[in-house]
Amino acid sequence: MVVSGLFAVLRWLETWLHQHIFKVGWLVTKDFQTTTILYYTFLLPGVILHEVIYWLAAGLLNVRADASLQYPEAQQTGQLQLNFVKLDKKVPPLRLTFITLAPLAAGVLCVYLIALNLFDIPTVLDIIAPATIPAITAGLGELLRTTDFWLWFYVAFTIANTMIPNPRDLLGIRYVLPALAITIIVLVIIGVGNEVVVGFLSGPVANVLNVLSTTFAVIIAINLFVVGILSIIENTIELITGDSADFRNGKMVTMTREQRLSRRQRRLDRERKDRQRQLRQVYSDEGPPSIYNLPLPIPGGPNVFEVTPLQSIVMDEKPEKPALPAERESRAGASLITAPSDNAEDTDTPPTPPKPQLPATNDEQ
Repeated sequence: MVVSGLFAVLRWLETWLHQHIFKVGWLVTKDFQTTTILYYTFLLPGVILHEVIYWLAAGLLNVRADASLQYPEAQQTGQLQLNFVKLDKKVPPLRLTFITLAPLAAGVLCVYLIALNLFDIPTVLDIIAPATIPAITAGLGELLRTTDFWLWFYVAFTIANTMIPNPRDLLGIRYVLPALAITIIVLVIIGVGNEVVVGFLSGPVANVLNVLSTTFAVIIAINLFVVGILSIIENTIELITGDSADFRNGKMVTMTREQRLSRRQRRLDRERKDRQRQLRQVYSDEGPPSIYNLPLPIPGGPNVFEVTPLQSIVMDEKPEKPALPAERESRAGASLITAPSDNAEDTDTPPTPPKPQLPATNDEQ
């Protein structure tokens, strides 16, 4: 797991370095043919080792390999085209995989030997183990006191950044991994897996993984140092000349100072026109933009809860039949005259008391 993570970081750093090495070459020369030649020349030790190991592996596997030595053609991509040795077109995929992995194995071995025997990385790591400024300074001093340090640093850098194979040439690995898995399963089933497999994984495989992790860590440290140097050189040249370049889909797009200024002005004009068009659209649809046009909710007063009244509907048991216009007029006239009720009990008005009778006088008698 650690080895795969370090390899992914190493792959990303290699892509970045190749592109920016090519970019710095173009900023200096302004010519793609010259830039391509300088690019291959700068990585020449790694290119030579890669092609020699590639040719030797093809011979060991009985695959015909022809040399095709020629000047690299002008290119606009920061990527090595290592086709100085051409294999037979009918090479089997499994053999092609082993031939392609041979430069990777040779490169890892070379960088590991340089780091272990020339740079003495274990001793340097022991010195900087306290992780203090004096310890780190002492460790770097010990590393720089190596004989021809910068020469071996350059050789390790070029080898490390030319050894990673092209994934398209590793199609045969799909036959190797299943075969290895089936072999391990068979050994476990027949009863010798616990001894053979565990011993194999804890012995040679563990040693290889330790070598790979150490080598990848050293290469990443070297590449990060070169990334800092390249960034300073690249930014300085762009600041002085005003020229620049960028990679889009792996292809470098160059720009002079005038082109950069013109492109920037076009971008600013396009943004200004977009803003004006948006403002015109807003004014034409809704008038001037105002916060009062926003549908904001209006809360009630303090301790006031809005209650939506419910409409109550009373239904009579027997709805009255709608009256005709003549009947409505007669009812309206009749309502103006109050008719006495025949039965006093049925009315709400109390009965009229009888008028008291006075005693008769003498004249009347």
